[in-house]
Amino acid sequence: MRFISLLTDRSDLPGMLRDFDEELTQIENMHRYVVQASERDFEAACEKLSEGVDPETFDMGDIVSLAEEQVGIAPWDVASHSGLMAISRAASLAEVMLARMPAQYLIEPERWVFPRNGLWPRQWEATFYRTVLKTPYRTDSELFAAIRALRDLYAHGYGVPATEQRRTRIAEVLHRHVDAGPATDGETRLGYGGGVYFFGWDSSYSTMQRKVTSGWSMSRRADISPLATYRLLIATKEHVHAAYAALMGGFHDDLDEANCKFIKIVLADESRRRTSQPLSRT
Repeated sequence: MRFISLLTDRSDLPGMLRDFDEELTQIENMHRYVVQASERDFEAACEKLSEGVDPETFDMGDIVSLAEEQVGIAPWDVASHSGLMAISRAASLAEVMLARMPAQYLIEPERWVFPRNGLWPRQWEATFYRTVLKTPYRTDSELFAAIRALRDLYAHGYGVPATEQRRTRIAEVLHRHVDAGPATDGETRLGYGGGVYFFGWDSSYSTMQRKVTSGWSMSRRADISPLATYRLLIATKEHVHAAYAALMGGFHDDLDEANCKFIKIVLADESRRRTSQPLSRT
């Protein structure tokens, strides 16, 4: 990540948030450029291949197939993969920010936020924001949990849920929280259009049947539209800004092991690790 580091950058929190916004903008710009460039190249290939073609013997499906062979990939596949890559980067960036922001206030961030040279577990993160702050915030909200789930699917399973129940659960949350309406004027000016989908262009979540329904394309792999990608990136940005605002409200006073669940789970983890370490030999 270009602007973000863990412990080396001890900048002020407003500056840290500006870095986050800049980084997320870079991710969105990358996704939009790749999608629109692939569409231009593909359309140009189709136009060139259609020159002088007899429409009675050569239909558009043949031209599209030849263009895909010539370009090397179809623009809809570029949109899906680049969208999932953008969401993966944004989700990871948000997780780093959710850790770095409170780390600025803590005397031992390596202990409370970056245990074992990595980010704190999700349970620690959620418990901190829910119990330590005077203004509690749910970093494990349904929508952000679904964004993380998309990232995990793409990173660890090539976008394929292990079960139909998992796919249905992710789709249900996404369709409930993400506006499925057409592109706004602002989104249109950025070049976005088309529909909002997460598991294929012909898929939707049926609230009556409580499952993902598809047309002729029955792929179970996560397949996300550019407009859906953009709206999830905006939702990720809003999630981090809301956590920042909650953090600005301050911590509860006189937190200790007796009255703070976050401190309890960190100390319990440290105790388990001490007791599980093998005895050293002299």
